[in-house]
Amino acid sequence: EMLPWLRARRLTARAARLSAAGRIDEAIAAYDESVEQFGSDRELQPGVAWALYSKGYDLFKLHRPEEAIIAFDELIRRFGDVKVPALQARVAQALFAKGRAFKDLGLEERQIATYRELIERFGSSWESSTRDAVAGAFVNESLSLARQGKLEDAIATSDDAVKRFGDAPRLNLRVQVGKALRNKGDWLRELERWDEALSVYDDVVTRLGRAKEPELREVVAKALSNKSWTLSRLGRKDDEAAANNEIIARFGDAKEDEIRPLVAFALARKASLVDGPGADADDAENYYRRAISADPSYASALGSYADFLNMVRQDAEAAEEYYKRAVEADPSDANFVGNYAGLMLSKGNVEEGLSLVARSEEHTSELQSRQYLVC
Repeated sequence: EMLPWLRARRLTARAARLSAAGRIDEAIAAYDESVEQFGSDRELQPGVAWALYSKGYDLFKLHRPEEAIIAFDELIRRFGDVKVPALQARVAQALFAKGRAFKDLGLEERQIATYRELIERFGSSWESSTRDAVAGAFVNESLSLARQGKLEDAIATSDDAVKRFGDAPRLNLRVQVGKALRNKGDWLRELERWDEALSVYDDVVTRLGRAKEPELREVVAKALSNKSWTLSRLGRKDDEAAANNEIIARFGDAKEDEIRPLVAFALARKASLVDGPGADADDAENYYRRAISADPSYASALGSYADFLNMVRQDAEAAEEYYKRAVEADPSDANFVGNYAGLMLSKGNVEEGLSLVARSEEHTSELQSRQYLVC
């Protein structure tokens, strides 16, 4: 007869293969079989904890958060008081994932309570995976607080994350510290504490600006982009241009999908700053083209370039092409839809023009009825 540990290992491997192949229901059955067969074997408890966590995680991926929470709670019930570091790490991971499941259910208060439990139970741990979960709990709790409009509390929670993990060398912790700082900057901006926000964005760049890891580069690029937006909001055009230049210099050749839209934003802003009376039209066009090359689906760059082609180059045919692309990329942008409508009417395409006018008015009305949280 096969030894229990060997049977457990084979069952675990089968469950992992099924999950990787997308056969989630079969994987869940294998997880359940593992828990049923080996749940009382003390030597095999790490495998049981893995099975329960993996079951919950797969259910979460299937958008079945209630069932995921049941699996996570079973793991926490079985191993919550165990002092083995590896099992404590699983409990911490289960609490973190449980908090995310509550978010999917729209239960913000229960999400926050779950993250608080994780932080209070494991905040002093030095086990790497547990520390990752604790840092993630700080960041996600702050986001939940911000969604509820509790920006001061969100800022304080971000400060706690930076205080605890600000000097940690581990990549995952550096990423969470960067996110905590960037989010803090965004919330300070929302509170119109502009100088403090700019200082925090600069802190992100100072801490992480030399990093080569894609996860950290993304954090830095977003901080610089938000800095640029803030400077634009303050009308500090020279400083905004400097921030955009830094984005382009640092990330102009970036291959990461998360960063390229930020480069496109910087290039489009550069184009808009040189697109005006007495400006060099060729310089503006070069920036617009580079922005679109960086992110071909960036509606703002497409629409602004269409405006440029229509008003500066007076090339109606080319403008129509780019208005069409802009509207396809973002049908809700009332400004570009309206400009596209004006072009169609000027060309005598009355039916299409009036249809676009109606769409523009509809989206303008929708925009005026919404309240946005700047992020």
